[in-house]
Amino acid sequence: AQTDEFARTLEFAKESVARCFETQKQMNGSTNPTARANLATSIMRDLGTSMNPLSNIQASFEKKRSEQATLPTRISDARERLTEQRADLERAKAELVSIAGIYPPQMLASLQDNPEQAAALLDTADKALGEAQQMVETDRARAESSLDTAHRALMMATHQTDAIFSAKSDLDAIHDRLGAAIGSISSDITDTTALKADSAVFDPLVSDAHAAIADGQAALLNNGDPLAALEHLRSAEANLDAALAPLRTQRDNDERARSTARSQMALAESSLTRAQRYVQGRRGAMDLAVRSTLNDSEQALRAAREALDSDPNQATSLAAQSRTLADRVLATPLSRPQYSWPESEYNYERDPGRDSGPSLGEQILWSILTSSGG
Repeated sequence: AQTDEFARTLEFAKESVARCFETQKQMNGSTNPTARANLATSIMRDLGTSMNPLSNIQASFEKKRSEQATLPTRISDARERLTEQRADLERAKAELVSIAGIYPPQMLASLQDNPEQAAALLDTADKALGEAQQMVETDRARAESSLDTAHRALMMATHQTDAIFSAKSDLDAIHDRLGAAIGSISSDITDTTALKADSAVFDPLVSDAHAAIADGQAALLNNGDPLAALEHLRSAEANLDAALAPLRTQRDNDERARSTARSQMALAESSLTRAQRYVQGRRGAMDLAVRSTLNDSEQALRAAREALDSDPNQATSLAAQSRTLADRVLATPLSRPQYSWPESEYNYERDPGRDSGPSLGEQILWSILTSSGG
């Protein structure tokens, strides 16, 4: 289909060039400056109408060629990401067991299937990456499609594990977060009336919003799953906000976007502060990878603050990323520090003179990480 479109556009461009040559002859033969200027403008307009679409199609072909050239690398990167997410899944399973010892089962009901669903999605990604690898030299289009399937599966699996990592911070402040979410979506419902929204379009969205509010109110009374209610409120509000955006003024949309970003940044700051205290109080039991994740969270929140005024949507995304990383740090189980010599020769637990903090090498690397973050 794209090749056919290119052929049609190319033919149209050829006809345009032929016309422009004729117009140029008229321009060269004219002695009237105004007429010559008008003919020159006509040539430029005609060329722009025909050549710009041709340039766009050529650019898309070039982009596709570039993507195909990097296809093996992108498959390898996705395979590395798959390995990382399998490790995340194991940590998520451990985190679910951990929080199950703190909260009653009904408060975690919506999370129970997450590990199984994430595992199935990662298996799907694994299979798709295998297919992409097999077809990379023989059928690049199918390999691209398989890689896209893998990316989608990885993204969905991340959503499943992130819900587990963020569960404890949500549950620790569940009443505040449910109350804030109910208030925010109630404001959106009011806007549908004030903005005279089309009932045919908005009635289903408003009905879902009311159902989400009912779920949230039930959860506040300890009836139902609070995490599921919070997720319902967030998704219903996102859908309603997206539908209302064209009806709101640009100023209203910008302010709502900033308000959303500030809310996400507040959540991220809360999680990050707890993660910093968690790591600071257990430095000897935290390896470099955990502290690197903490540093990434700090950098993401710093970038969110910088983007708040210029791009609040990007700020929201960065704040959510910061919070996810901080929650992963908080979900990290304590590990015993590792040393290069046999413990039978030197048991750090029995030697009060042994510094249980990080090694010199880790201190240097950590210093580089934190200094690079600004």
